[in-house]
Amino acid sequence: MSNRDFNRYSLIQEQEMKGKKAITTVFAVIPAIAVLFVCTLPVDAASAAAGASVQSVQLSAETLADKIRGGLLGQLLGNLNGLKHEMKYINQPGNVEHYTPGLPDGARTDDDTDIEWVYIVAMQRSGNIFIPPQKISRLWKSHINHHIWCSNNYARQLMEIGIDPPLTGCIALNPWAEFNISGQFLCESFGLIAPGMPQTAARIGLHYTHVGIEGEPAQTTQLFTTMIASAFITDDMENILNAGFAAVDPESEIRSIVADVRRWHRQHRLDWRTTRRLIKQKYSWHNKRSTLGFADGHSEKHRWLDDRTIRMNEEQQFGQTHPDNPDLLYMQRGYQLRPE
Repeated sequence: MSNRDFNRYSLIQEQEMKGKKAITTVFAVIPAIAVLFVCTLPVDAASAAAGASVQSVQLSAETLADKIRGGLLGQLLGNLNGLKHEMKYINQPGNVEHYTPGLPDGARTDDDTDIEWVYIVAMQRSGNIFIPPQKISRLWKSHINHHIWCSNNYARQLMEIGIDPPLTGCIALNPWAEFNISGQFLCESFGLIAPGMPQTAARIGLHYTHVGIEGEPAQTTQLFTTMIASAFITDDMENILNAGFAAVDPESEIRSIVADVRRWHRQHRLDWRTTRRLIKQKYSWHNKRSTLGFADGHSEKHRWLDDRTIRMNEEQQFGQTHPDNPDLLYMQRGYQLRPE
């Protein structure tokens, strides 16, 4: 979003404050396909390039505010209500049959929510949607220093030695950047500030998630920001999923994952545990690779070479003896032997 777009969006907010109860969001209607948006160009440029007609959708101020509040509340509830279940159901699914959303102790934030909110406040104060890299580094040094993990922690250390985004999220410099989940859990707010404008939402999201990621994780930024921005103009889940699916690189692994999960869901609509099992079987090993973190702060990517290692994890049969297993020899070399 350019400064002109930002000023226009600010004008919309001013109009709402003056009592005008509707806003107009412009989006491209692309003939012959069911997807509303293509996440590559600004909306106007994409419309012109495709020869598409431009239509408008009106949202009441109440609807807009309700959806934004719902998005923010969903982030908080999903994060805080889910924390007590985190890491408990890796091998087998849990048996949570009843769930009532609530925050009896009030709301708080952590790295799943508050990093992007630092950017939102800075946008508002500066009047600039795309905060420059040096300013992003200063924001991190001032506000983002504790309880950050993996790629975000590594990016923060790179800033300390004078490296600014997006190089902090470059795979060549940040060994966590290629697989880290920050691409999806640090992007939701950017869909909320670009209602009905999924291409703009994705551009904004990538500007900020590239602080800690690139490659496949960037595809998740495009997927989630597109779906969130599209949810302002449709409540149909299939249309929302179609829009997100179209925003992902056709050659990416994320696209394959989304296609598989949707297909398995259609086949097992009443049996989500089967879909979960199929996801775990196919995708939990990242093409038989893992990234391991070491106590001295470095990390290494390792491709598992012995099928017995894979089976040991899938069957959860540990403590076995595997003569001449190169993966076990690799792990043994990672441990420092202490003298007796």
